[in-house]
Amino acid sequence: MTETLHQDLEAMTEAETNEASKLLDTAQPLYQAAIGRNVHELVEKIRFPGKENKLRAFMSANENKSSKRILTQSDVTIRSIKEDEYAQLHQVEKLLDKYPDHLTKSDTNSVPYITKKLRTSLDMQVSTLINYATTNNPESMDEKISSFVEDFNQAEWKLEELDDAMKEQENTPGSI
Repeated sequence: MTETLHQDLEAMTEAETNEASKLLDTAQPLYQAAIGRNVHELVEKIRFPGKENKLRAFMSANENKSSKRILTQSDVTIRSIKEDEYAQLHQVEKLLDKYPDHLTKSDTNSVPYITKKLRTSLDMQVSTLINYATTNNPESMDEKISSFVEDFNQAEWKLEELDDAMKEQENTPGSI
C-alpha cells in the first residue's frame, strides 16, 4: 500500500492539492505526508540536513522574539508544512476509504483503527516537533520525538498488512 499511496500522492494535480489544502480551515488533525517513511522526514523539514543546524542558528539570532514569530519568519513556517500535509491527508483518506470493510479481522486490523492510530500518533509527533523546535535544542527535540516513532511504525505495518490482505483477496477466486 505504501508504494501505491506514494504513486497516488505524486499524481495529484495542482487543483486537487489546492482543494485538499482547504482542509486547513477545518482544523482537522495533521498527518505526516509520507506514510511510508518515519517521523524523521518531518524533523528534516524543520531542522534541514547538513553540518550546521539552520533552525538553531535562526533561533539564536532571534532569541527575543516569541516562538510563533520565530516560526512564521523562518524558512519553514507552520503554515507551509500544514498545506503540504493536509493536501496529502485528504488524498490518503480517500484511498483508505476504498478498502473493503470485510478485510477487518479484528479491531486493531481495521481501516478505522489504522486511520485513527496514524492520525493520533502523527498529530502528536507534529505538535511535539513544533513545540520543541521553538523551545529546545535539536538534541532534546530528537530525544523527545523518538518516543513517538514506534507508534508510527506500528501503524505503518498495519497498513502494509492490510495491503497484503487485499492482494491475497484479489488473487483468491470468488473474492471481492
